[in-house]
Amino acid sequence: MFFLKRGSQRVKRLLKKKVVQHTGNHFDVRYSQSWFNGVYEKISQDKKYQDFLFSYKLRNFNSASALAQSFDYNSLTTLEKLIVVKCYYSSKYGVIADQLLDKICEEVFSAEDPPNAKVIVNLLDRVRLSGYDFEGKLEIFEKGKSFLTLDDLREAEIYYSVLWMEYSLKNQKYGNVDPKPYIKDEHVSKFGVDLIYRFIPALRSYGHLHYVDRLLEEMLLKQEQTYCSLKVLTALCKERLSEIDAQKINVPIEEESIRFLPVFYAGREFSGVLSDMYSKLFGFLEKNFRSIGVHSQDIFLRFMLKNEMYHDILSVAKGGSYSNYLLPVFVAKGYVGIYQSDYYSARNCFEIALNEDPADALAATGLRFALPRTGREMKEILRLRDKVGYGIHSNGRVGFRDFGSELTISLLMSGDYIKGQYSKSKSKHWLVLKEAFGEKFLNFERLEKNARKDIFIIGDEGVGDEIRTSQFYDSLSSMYSNVTITCDPRLYNIFKNSFPEITFLPVARLWKLVETSGSKPEPRFDGYGDKISSYLTEECRPYIDKSDTLTFGQNVFFNYFLGAIKRPEPGAYLDLPQTSNMERGWSEKFKVGILWRSHLRVGARKMMYLDLEDFAPIFNLDGVELWSIQHSMDEDEIEFCRKKGINIISDVDTFNDFEGLGGYLKGLDLLVGVSSVPMELGAALGIETWMLGFSPENYYLRTAGGTDSYDRLTLNSSVIAPPWIDFSNPRDVCVQQVFEEVTRLLKIKIEGDVNEKAAE
Repeated sequence: MFFLKRGSQRVKRLLKKKVVQHTGNHFDVRYSQSWFNGVYEKISQDKKYQDFLFSYKLRNFNSASALAQSFDYNSLTTLEKLIVVKCYYSSKYGVIADQLLDKICEEVFSAEDPPNAKVIVNLLDRVRLSGYDFEGKLEIFEKGKSFLTLDDLREAEIYYSVLWMEYSLKNQKYGNVDPKPYIKDEHVSKFGVDLIYRFIPALRSYGHLHYVDRLLEEMLLKQEQTYCSLKVLTALCKERLSEIDAQKINVPIEEESIRFLPVFYAGREFSGVLSDMYSKLFGFLEKNFRSIGVHSQDIFLRFMLKNEMYHDILSVAKGGSYSNYLLPVFVAKGYVGIYQSDYYSARNCFEIALNEDPADALAATGLRFALPRTGREMKEILRLRDKVGYGIHSNGRVGFRDFGSELTISLLMSGDYIKGQYSKSKSKHWLVLKEAFGEKFLNFERLEKNARKDIFIIGDEGVGDEIRTSQFYDSLSSMYSNVTITCDPRLYNIFKNSFPEITFLPVARLWKLVETSGSKPEPRFDGYGDKISSYLTEECRPYIDKSDTLTFGQNVFFNYFLGAIKRPEPGAYLDLPQTSNMERGWSEKFKVGILWRSHLRVGARKMMYLDLEDFAPIFNLDGVELWSIQHSMDEDEIEFCRKKGINIISDVDTFNDFEGLGGYLKGLDLLVGVSSVPMELGAALGIETWMLGFSPENYYLRTAGGTDSYDRLTLNSSVIAPPWIDFSNPRDVCVQQVFEEVTRLLKIKIEGDVNEKAAE
């Protein structure tokens, strides 16, 4: 109710007094006498609907739903009714929406005159979002498609939009639906590029790589260099954007060109033309923000929000007449609040956004970071879901659901590792494999020792997680006759040398955040959805077919928490190939490797990282020699290290050469920092490791909810933080307290090291 337009406080008070009732064939909104004596009943039906539409288009779905219940629903056109229904599904009125949709379906399909195509496509979109059972949805889709024809170009495009929705519906249900049958080559010219664009990831993950490239090339030949061809070029290979001729890109710098902004942004690094167009269009929208339409303002701010321009959003929208209706402003305020340690304001901003649009993923992520910093349990977000639901993701029903990561994070941060891990068993890609392989596939299930069976393990996590999971590989070798495991190619030689009895398959995984544009990946393991295809290649198929048991890395860790697999004693469990142990002339000082971040500095991940400057308390400790083990350092960080006398590994590619990096790590006495590949690799090589618990995520996830300093995840590691740490304090205070503890412990360790050498 926060965003009601014009006279919002008066309308809010009056709306609280209305009575909503669904009676048989229509939807009644009845009001108390005080409502009729108020102001809002004097507003025309059209004005009420326009107010509703204003909020709806800005995704203020909860407020729009409240407004929708104030006007005569039955006087609306069918398309207007369907907009109201979608609004209800996007908020928390899904049960009412189902009832209204029942009536619309009856009216549309029983009318004497056949419905037009636009009504059909909108109706089927609402059916897709509804709480109807799956079979009921498919039945309505078949009925709706019978009213469409491929003879008319406009209807053909709508028909393929329906096919996309039908594919999405089935893929959501089964998770392994081949998208190609939903695209018919003879009608491909009738596809809109935006529609084709939806199919591309699914087509590629299902193994139709050459088909996609051919399809895009054909579409490119039929188009001038417009917005459409830019999207095609981007999908083909971003490097192809260099082909663009500036003279052929005729995009005016005006409000209506806002739809080009994401494409210009995506191609700016590969095309000087697009970089120039992006700068001009962004500058125009920024300069003229107050004069463009409010819905264009919302689109522009959402673009900025997606690209983490939080301060820019607040600057652009400051003082705007519609700033109270623009949810991106509240989400941006939330993230700025977290960065400024104003956690309570941040939490409130994220809650405001989620109350209006429960499907807002950025607000949900922000709330997950804000809650533990306000002294609240992570489970608070589950209580909020009981009130607002997940919008379109939960058919407009309120109540907590066990999909997504909120339950998992809540359980893991409270120390319930078994239930936290098991909550991921309902992930669609694992259910697909369970359906396909039955008992052979173990989905967060107990591993049973059987010396006569073979097991295949999918490496399904990041490289650091993969290194951490390998602490259990020796145990697996003792449980099964043959063990085959996929691994990141950069780890292949190390794993092969460390576990000679295990067969390792180097597989380049496809991570969206780090995928190299323009690369032509080897054939993937298709038929089981894009997630599984990102983990496996066709090379893996014969190994999977002949194995008795199929599972994945996270299930190995789950079995550790179950007690089915034992953790090895402290010490090295990885062994570098002999050629990587290079001799160096190390000094006699106590050598400490430091790492402050991962190579991915995006989104909320940055909240779990440090800055190099945060290590200042240990820069000048007597007897300490600091080494940067940070990968992907930028020029500023390199220069800072040089000024402060911090040693840099300059003759090894620390991002790709893990053997060379490991040779350096083995010469260090201690590692201090945050979890990333160099830290996990060093710990696996037996080097004492201190993970810094300066944030709730870094602290609670590894210490069973703050029980003690013992690291439940990384062997040879401790989590360093004072026992009294209070994460509602500003970030700088928490960091300072952690480094005071690091300094204290380092001094003790150095003194012990000196005494030990003296005794020798």
